[in-house]
Amino acid sequence: MTEKKPGSRFESVKHYLDSQEQEKSKTMTGILDYLIKEFPELETKLAWNNPMLVRKGKYVVGLSCSKNHIAIAPFSKQVMLMLSDQLKTYDITENLIRVPANWKLDKPLLKELVKLRLQELDLQLEQEPNSKRKI
Repeated sequence: MTEKKPGSRFESVKHYLDSQEQEKSKTMTGILDYLIKEFPELETKLAWNNPMLVRKGKYVVGLSCSKNHIAIAPFSKQVMLMLSDQLKTYDITENLIRVPANWKLDKPLLKELVKLRLQELDLQLEQEPNSKRKI
């Protein structure tokens, strides 16, 4: 068993998911499984007591549970703006998408969200001075 970090309520992403209501856990597991299947370079990580998908240490998308919804955060206002037409039917803020616990996965939206975020990370890497291409 993985040792908990100081300040962490959970030992792993699985522990986090197991601690949620069954419907929320099922939806979040579905999101994570789908995105890892579509983007095998992504890894799950627990950060800020929430499950995250990362690539080479860079945050791609984060998930969290609230009382009435699941939040999906691409860590990018620009990605949210680029998806504004697709997000018209969703409850959103400038930083995240709120979906119900029993959400039927919108796979095209999830795939586009991650694709755009990865493109943004690649562009950031190219713009870094003396960038070493690791992604």
